[in-house]
Amino acid sequence: MRGKERHLIFIVLLVFLSINIAGCNSSNPQETTQESTQESTQESTSSQEEIQAEIDRKAAGDLDAKIAALGDVSALTLNEAATVLEIRTAYEGLTADQKNLVKNLVMLTTAEQKIQELQKEADVVAKYKAASGYTVKSGDTLSEIAVQHTVTVPQLVYANDLANPNLILEGQFLVIPYPNVFLSSKYGFNFNLPDSWDGFTVLTGGWEGTWTEAFSGVPANTKETGLIIYIRHPLWTTQNPRQDIPLMMFTLVQWEGIQQQKFMLNQAAPVGPRELGRNSKYVFGLPPRYNYAFLTGFEEVDNILNNNALEPLETGN
Repeated sequence: MRGKERHLIFIVLLVFLSINIAGCNSSNPQETTQESTQESTQESTSSQEEIQAEIDRKAAGDLDAKIAALGDVSALTLNEAATVLEIRTAYEGLTADQKNLVKNLVMLTTAEQKIQELQKEADVVAKYKAASGYTVKSGDTLSEIAVQHTVTVPQLVYANDLANPNLILEGQFLVIPYPNVFLSSKYGFNFNLPDSWDGFTVLTGGWEGTWTEAFSGVPANTKETGLIIYIRHPLWTTQNPRQDIPLMMFTLVQWEGIQQQKFMLNQAAPVGPRELGRNSKYVFGLPPRYNYAFLTGFEEVDNILNNNALEPLETGN
């Protein structure tokens, strides 16, 4: 009986130990599940960060490649303006992290500045309805630039209101008029000539006048002077002079004074000048009896003047 009791007790102890061991191995199944979930979440988060980092690197790399494809920024033209704008728009669409990875941002900014500079120059050319523009390089002279663009030095002087034709600076932007157009940027007008006048020259003279009555703040007996520009045909010679095209410059007040006979020009003709056109600051007049000598070409000049050759521009200083 004792042996059986001992055997029974042994079996009970063995069962008890088995239950305890099993209990220890599975005492907190919830805690085990949480630990497993945390590990899985960490692995997932790390994987997502790596994926996002790769996406950021690719976005920045693609943009850098587009910027680099612009090439030499100093050689850009307005044809690349849309491309530069497209790249800037793409950059602004990046996230902050992606923007921080872009390496060629300085190059993009420089390209934008170059395009802005080119646009300003193009606007000047359009403003004066000129043929093109030119940026002065080291060693350039005005005469060389004139020959290069098939215009004359006087054309360049008046088109750019140059005080000294012998003083042009590197980097200075010059408006290049069409060969058969006289352009005055100071007074604001174009004068369109036939192709036969290509190579024309320009001379200047002056007019004088007196205010016979006080007008618009100008006291009576005040004397004033103004400019006359003479456009001369390229075939003009001393032996065979041809008819010049004379253009008189007046302020709006001076012109109104002439119309009201309060400002009298010192001239022999009993009539005043004829208006050819005006802008918001100047009136351009034709001297009376300018062709009294009936020089060679006076009929051609008449035809030119009667066909609205003078084109006012709102650009007078």
